[in-house]
Amino acid sequence: MWGRKKRFYRIVALFLIVAFQNYQIPAVIFLNQNSADHNTSKPEGELNGSGWDLHGFFNAFTGIPIHRNCFITAKHIGGHIGNTFRYQNVDYQTIAYYPDPKTDLIIWQVDAPLSMFAKVADSLPWVGSEVVVFGRGTQKGDPIFASDTDAESIGWSWGKADRVMRWGTNRISAIINASNHPVKHDSIEAFNFACRFNNFLNPNECTLSSGDSGGGIFSKFGNAWNLIGINYAVTGPYRSDPNSLSFNASVYNGSSLYIFRNNKWVLNNANFGFNESQFFATAIPARMEWIEYVVGIIDENIHPIEILISDTVDGHFTQSHRIELDWKKRKIEIPVSGETKFFKIKNELGYQIDEPKLIKSDFSISFR
Repeated sequence: MWGRKKRFYRIVALFLIVAFQNYQIPAVIFLNQNSADHNTSKPEGELNGSGWDLHGFFNAFTGIPIHRNCFITAKHIGGHIGNTFRYQNVDYQTIAYYPDPKTDLIIWQVDAPLSMFAKVADSLPWVGSEVVVFGRGTQKGDPIFASDTDAESIGWSWGKADRVMRWGTNRISAIINASNHPVKHDSIEAFNFACRFNNFLNPNECTLSSGDSGGGIFSKFGNAWNLIGINYAVTGPYRSDPNSLSFNASVYNGSSLYIFRNNKWVLNNANFGFNESQFFATAIPARMEWIEYVVGIIDENIHPIEILISDTVDGHFTQSHRIELDWKKRKIEIPVSGETKFFKIKNELGYQIDEPKLIKSDFSISFR
């Protein structure tokens, strides 16, 4: 059911990004509500303190502080060093970024201490647990019908992208690994989790649409709300028949629609056991070791890329003080000399290292 080829998932952001590809996006869309003003202020009552105040604005998207000098968001939304992170009505500038080599997470370092930050969960809640979801993006669009004669819609298209912050709730329907196979909530391979768009009894039932990427998902552990995930992707796009134009939508009954599977468009009611829209989040707990490592690097002001030098290929490699590493420009400058030298690049966080280029009297190596 969860095989990688069985469904086509659309990553939920459309933006120019630094060293990543362009993708397409989400905003919180409600199953039972049509007003664009629904849940556009912080949740109260039992959901008070569930994460609204912990979101900052990063370009057109959001990010959540997880330590005094950094915030976490979705890698695919992109960004640049020097971009503004507006949090608690204060502007901060990004000065470094740390992409997760295994998931869609990225941590951005800012230039001054943040006023408060989220408590990060060290394990996911069980399947069936309620979560609170936050995002910015589209309004609910026009209703979609299975045929021209149907009176009842099967869902809604994605509407205007207004970048308004909204919240909603849902329940975890599956916890999955990188290959979309189900795993236990406390597995070290629990990289993602899914929520379905199907509960008509929940007045705040929501899914994601274009613009929600980077938003946080929170769950309550005891009396404390913990960050458990970052908005990542949604099912889609859809077609009304195999040869029609594709469209993005949030549907609670997609059995009459077509999805892309095994390199062709097939009817959505085939062999899935369900046909409503789903959204997916990158799970925080399984990446706690990486998060703690990055936070340590930021705290100790350590560069995760180091250059080592030796006179022989199998000799003792030591750090060279002649090599210049420009962290902000993501460049390594190695001076050329008349001697034969061997270099090693210690790349702790899995940055992409470009081929060296000879520029005047230096080798120049870019990384991202």
